[in-house]
Amino acid sequence: MKLVNSLFQKHLDLISKSTSIEIFEKRFIDADKWLLWLKKNSKVTSKELNLLRLKLDNLSYSHDHFLAPSRITVDRRSILFIFFIVIVLFVFILFALFTIITTNRSFYPNQSTLNSGVQKISSLFFEGTFTNADGSPVTTRSDLYFSLYLGEGDIEPFYIGSCVGESALTPDFDGTFSVLLGEDCNMKPIPSEELSQNSSIWLGVRVSNDPEIKPRKRLFTSVGDTDARSLSGLERGTTNSSVLFLDDNGELVLDSKSPSINSTDGIFSIKGKGLMLETTDSTTGTIFIQPAGGANTIISSGNMGVGTFDPKNKLSVVGAEPYSSIASFRNIAPSSEESSVLELGIGESIENKNSTFVNFYSGASQLERGVKVGSISLNNGRVAYVTTGADFAEYFKYDGDIDLEPGMIIGISPDGIAPADIEMPIIGVVSATPGFIGNVQPLAIYNNTYILIGLVGQVDVLVTTENGEIEVGDKIGISDIIQGFGAKNNNNSDGIAGIVIENNNLKSFKACPKAHNAPHGLLCGKVKMLIRID
Repeated sequence: MKLVNSLFQKHLDLISKSTSIEIFEKRFIDADKWLLWLKKNSKVTSKELNLLRLKLDNLSYSHDHFLAPSRITVDRRSILFIFFIVIVLFVFILFALFTIITTNRSFYPNQSTLNSGVQKISSLFFEGTFTNADGSPVTTRSDLYFSLYLGEGDIEPFYIGSCVGESALTPDFDGTFSVLLGEDCNMKPIPSEELSQNSSIWLGVRVSNDPEIKPRKRLFTSVGDTDARSLSGLERGTTNSSVLFLDDNGELVLDSKSPSINSTDGIFSIKGKGLMLETTDSTTGTIFIQPAGGANTIISSGNMGVGTFDPKNKLSVVGAEPYSSIASFRNIAPSSEESSVLELGIGESIENKNSTFVNFYSGASQLERGVKVGSISLNNGRVAYVTTGADFAEYFKYDGDIDLEPGMIIGISPDGIAPADIEMPIIGVVSATPGFIGNVQPLAIYNNTYILIGLVGQVDVLVTTENGEIEVGDKIGISDIIQGFGAKNNNNSDGIAGIVIENNNLKSFKACPKAHNAPHGLLCGKVKMLIRID
């Protein structure tokens, strides 16, 4: 807090030493911004902030007298003297009026008299920022030399001024400083003819004995206005009823609450090599694009990305939402015969077989789309669902004690579904990769109360070699040894689960799991089977 008080006292000293109303107000606003910065960055408590602000407010009460070197005390003799002067002036005015009337003459000012009332521009306001090479602000007292040029590349300046020695400038906490060229630091006035004949000039700044800082700054003289710091009577600033300006960061700063730009006719255009709309408040910083009723929002070219800086398609949406989707479409209109949610169109002829309406990928990342696992495609004038899954499956409720695993043949018992034995009617095979799934129950895939069973199509089925090696075309029946496993059916009896459709690699078969109490030497494995229940 001791350091804060010391820095704050410097602000108060600078304000007290102001040489004009403009400089006073500028330094007062800077001090107030610094207090807000201290509070925002938790450098002071609310109580400490109030004490500092009270000191600043007390100084503002003397605004009308801040240029006076000391208080003026008026005694009775002074009042009498002033009264005497007023009487003398009054008598003089009466005498002058009497003389004009009696001589029957009128007074018309000549052109030189009219022009003499126009205030000539002899000073320019400049605000800059001191920073080190690493971008940090410079706050130490510095000697500054200012040179004014008519052209950006001129060698000889037409005016030189300086703030050196006791008049050297001390930047604010953020490195900013301001100076009234031609007035502050006992500078001589700027030649008014140069300012009145040029709409802009160039300023070169030199610190101590260092070379002139590049590039030079362009200053506008506001030709036609009597004060170069205003335009049509409006002061330069960032709030209502002020002239906006580009600061040293190239920014137009708007301090007004909910400012707006209103174009009353034609098409309002904003152009640039790039364009960014960015908000700074995470709570209220929503970006609205709101066309008038009946109007449209149009993006005529390029790709649009949401959640990505490198959109690969006309619309690319990328997100990481583990518990929800990243996009949704809803038609909440009342039901009608023609309502729909999404329309997909393709320019290919109806005979095409390769074009797709929708593609599905897995293993996607920010940079890679992943591996294609399916699609909805055009197929000779029809729509086909294309998937790497092969069977049609449904969820069935299962309350048994035996753990079911993919490939087991399932039958129906008086207690419900169960691993099939030779006495049970067969209904299907436990599936791990179905292409279509039916009878989906809430949370069915997250618990063991429902099991997915393939009813039609191609599946991998668990078998044993108890009835010999299995070849393509063999019928698969129920194993007599391990419940839920299949085996080669040699007698074409009932209880057929399906037909083998791919060559079997016997080398992939291994000894049957001990948990099934299979005899020594019996081999178990999987074969690709087409479900065909007899």
